[in-house]
Amino acid sequence: MVAAKVTNKLVIAHMTKAEMEYLDWSQLGPALLFFNQYFNCVVPEVWLLWFSLIWGTQDLIRYCSKVCLEICSHLHINLFTIPHAGKHAPQTVSQGTNAPTTSMSMSVAATAGGVAAGSGATAAQDKNGGTHHRKAAARQASKKQH
Repeated sequence: MVAAKVTNKLVIAHMTKAEMEYLDWSQLGPALLFFNQYFNCVVPEVWLLWFSLIWGTQDLIRYCSKVCLEICSHLHINLFTIPHAGKHAPQTVSQGTNAPTTSMSMSVAATAGGVAAGSGATAAQDKNGGTHHRKAAARQASKKQH
């Protein structure tokens, strides 16, 4: 359990480019086992092993749930819930990786197309709602050469 938590912390620290603390509360169980052996078995080892297992498990679950909740709050989504659309709500079906078209994305595409059309280039909308002009610029360059 301790290794799982340390691995999770390493991955998250790497993804967020944040520093990782060296000491962690999950290392309490192995430290108690070490000191128990060092001081010649003050507490029965079976008790410490069970304590270490329970402590490490609850610490890992607490840490993972905290990370999931932080990610969900940052992305403004609910964890393990499916929003229920009312009877009169419009149904949108998304297939593949394309996002469903909304009035907001259509107005952005129309604005982007209008700006591009005003400059003489045609803009194509990619799957994330952005526009790319590479093909249009290549076509204009080839037309100017001819």
